[in-house]
Amino acid sequence: MKATRTHFNQRSLAFIVLISGVLGGLLIVFSILLLCKYCLNRKNLRETEQMKLLYETLNQASLLDSNRLYHRGIREFSPLEPRRSNPLDRYQIAE
Repeated sequence: MKATRTHFNQRSLAFIVLISGVLGGLLIVFSILLLCKYCLNRKNLRETEQMKLLYETLNQASLLDSNRLYHRGIREFSPLEPRRSNPLDRYQIAE
């Protein structure tokens, strides 16, 4: 009778180790996927923010710009153009 108990205990222990390994592996895989998704989103946000800084926004000063075109009484604004210099350049370390 003792032999069947140890056989049962060994089998259940092996099953528990197997299930724990599979669940642990899945946890690691999903953690890595979430981390990669988070990093890619931050990279895209950073690139979008840099593009916003690169292009001028429409404000009161640009509404008074002389580049406006009048066509049959309808105001048409010239498309946004990149700034001459990047505003982030002032934060660069001099080499």
